[in-house]
Amino acid sequence: MANRDDGAGPPTATPTDGDETGPNPGRSALAATGSPPPPVRGGRPAGRPKEHDSAATRRLLLDVALDTFAESGFDGIGTRELARRAGVGTTTLFHHFPSKEDLYRRAYEHGVSLSYERYREVATGTDSLAEELRRILEAADAILAERPSIALLAVRVQIDQERPSLHLQDRPAEVGSFRDDMVERAIARGELQLGDTAYVQRLLDVFLWGISVIGYEDAVIRREAVAALSRLVTSEFG
Repeated sequence: MANRDDGAGPPTATPTDGDETGPNPGRSALAATGSPPPPVRGGRPAGRPKEHDSAATRRLLLDVALDTFAESGFDGIGTRELARRAGVGTTTLFHHFPSKEDLYRRAYEHGVSLSYERYREVATGTDSLAEELRRILEAADAILAERPSIALLAVRVQIDQERPSLHLQDRPAEVGSFRDDMVERAIARGELQLGDTAYVQRLLDVFLWGISVIGYEDAVIRREAVAALSRLVTSEFG
């Protein structure tokens, strides 16, 4: 049954879930004694900018949402429970993400970004397209083993039939830039021509999506697929 606790956006009532302050205790103490209250221990460490805390909280919410939406789907979890799992209040959640739908989309984009950061890292310093493709395949295998929620949420986003409005056809910008850079390097090495751009892009689509789908729950099948595709890459580009 769908979780009904979250609605489409932030709550309008004054929050009481721990991430907002109530009446100012310092003001009351000052009025009663004429002296400022003693400093409150804890809170943000001295010298640590508020923006750091905000960025860390946003990243934490994205990590929790990525794993939770992958497991439960959009309707299987509410914002109150998402906030609880992240250790924050719902007001904090809605401060960073205006709606549950926005959090869902950003969590998907976060997973894609994590994957392509890894792909870009392993592709750096190679001297052939075949080696780049082999390393990307190995990285995809490792990502599925370490954090399968990335692939699962990506699949959910594409096939969620109950909420077509959440289908994300446009992929994050780093996907296109990574592939463009990869093709440009191959052209510069004389391995590809300008007309081969779409060919390599579709090849990556098939490789990465295929591994994600058939190897999501079976590491043996996934490794066999990676080995087979690596042989194909070697014969085609090696």
